[in-house]
Amino acid sequence: MKKYSLFALLFILGSFYANCQDTLRLLNGKVIEVSIGSVSEEVITFQFKNTKKSSFQERTTNEIFSFKKNGQKEVQIYKYNPDRGNVYKIEEMKKFILGEQHADKYHGSVLTKVSAIAVGAVAGYYVAEGGGLIAASPIVYSTLMMIPSVHVQKNKFNSDLRQNSPYRQGYSRVAKGKRFLNNLAYTAIGMVGSFIIFELAD
Repeated sequence: MKKYSLFALLFILGSFYANCQDTLRLLNGKVIEVSIGSVSEEVITFQFKNTKKSSFQERTTNEIFSFKKNGQKEVQIYKYNPDRGNVYKIEEMKKFILGEQHADKYHGSVLTKVSAIAVGAVAGYYVAEGGGLIAASPIVYSTLMMIPSVHVQKNKFNSDLRQNSPYRQGYSRVAKGKRFLNNLAYTAIGMVGSFIIFELAD
C-alpha cells in the first residue's frame, strides 16, 4: 500500500512540475519552455529549461506573441498595428501561428524527396563525367522549387481552416522553408551517391 502511495505522490509531483513552466509563444509558431527573468516593453530575458548554462538570453517583444509565467495567466504581447508590420488582427494571428505549427509538424511529401534525389543523381552523373558547373544544382534546384505555391495538406485539426487566408499564409511560410531544406538535402544525397557509384563503375 505504501508502495502505491509513493508512486501516486511521485506522479502528482511530476505532473505539478510539468505544469510549472514559463513559456514563450513566438510569432514563428514555436512554443519554448523557459525560466523568464525580466520583461520590458522591448525585450524578455530568459533561460532555457534543462540547460546547464546560467547566462540569460533575450528575445525582442516583436518576435513574441505571448508569454506565460508559472501559475499566472498568459500575457499577450502582440498587438494589431499595420504601421509596425503587424497586419493581422489577434484572432487572425492565432490562425497564422497555428498554420505555422501544423506545417512544422505535419507537412511533408515523399514525391518531393524522390524528385530531389533523382535530380541529384543526374547531377552526380554529370559531375562524374567532368561537368563541374552542374555541382551547383542542389542549391539551384532548391531555389527554383520555392516558386510553386504550397499545397496545404489536410490533417485532423485543420479541416475547417484550410481555406482561411492567415492560416494558409502561416502554413506556407513554414512549409516553403521545409521544402527548401528537404530539396537541398535530398538533392545533395542523390548527387553524392550517384557520383560515387559512377566513379566506382569507371
